[in-house]
Amino acid sequence: MKHMKFLVGTLSIGAVLFGTSACILEPDPSPSSSGAAQSDSSSATSSETAEPAPPPEAAELYPALERTPDENDELPVEADLGDITPDSVRLLGWSSYAAQFIATDEDDDLCFIAWATPGDGDGTPVDYGTPGIQCRPVQEVQDQGLAVRVDQEKDSDGLVAHLLPPDMEMKQVKKVILAIPGNHEDLRPPVEIMDNFDHSITLAMGTETADDLGPIDIPRPDGSTLTLEPTPEMTN
Repeated sequence: MKHMKFLVGTLSIGAVLFGTSACILEPDPSPSSSGAAQSDSSSATSSETAEPAPPPEAAELYPALERTPDENDELPVEADLGDITPDSVRLLGWSSYAAQFIATDEDDDLCFIAWATPGDGDGTPVDYGTPGIQCRPVQEVQDQGLAVRVDQEKDSDGLVAHLLPPDMEMKQVKKVILAIPGNHEDLRPPVEIMDNFDHSITLAMGTETADDLGPIDIPRPDGSTLTLEPTPEMTN
């Protein structure tokens, strides 16, 4: 088995001072002035009803999708990937907990695929079992990331894995995750942090750990909070 290394401003308040005379507007009967006013009104309405900017491309969020595929992008075992486009699958990274991939589907949604890699903590698999798959629209992934849960089967371990949104900062993620008791004392910590090949950030843990910890809150650069749930909604 292959082992690989992971992945207001200040609001300027301008004091606009209007003189007394500026508050008194004399009517202008000229047609040209009326037309100009209507034009200005139409421009304002057009501006207000302008369509929002389109969401970013999937590869803008996770550059692994731009790589030329190679043997490293091969899945560990055959699996039913549903509507995922096979040629789009790219490896994010391997760890003692998980083999993690990113892809897109027929609707151009982003997809996260992860298998538990059971063994003695050295990444040696016993049985990969069933992968966890979650696909969401690009805009949703930009806001919330992606996550999968694979419950333990007869010969395979359970797994909860999170692909964090691209704006998350490793420094803040480590601050939260390393504060979990025991997470800095073992070669296979309760929650594993991975800096992937494209510098995306993923977290992986066993299902028991996820259930014991419950939701994990991580501050975001914009001041909001990202909440990671132990039981994410699954596609498969």
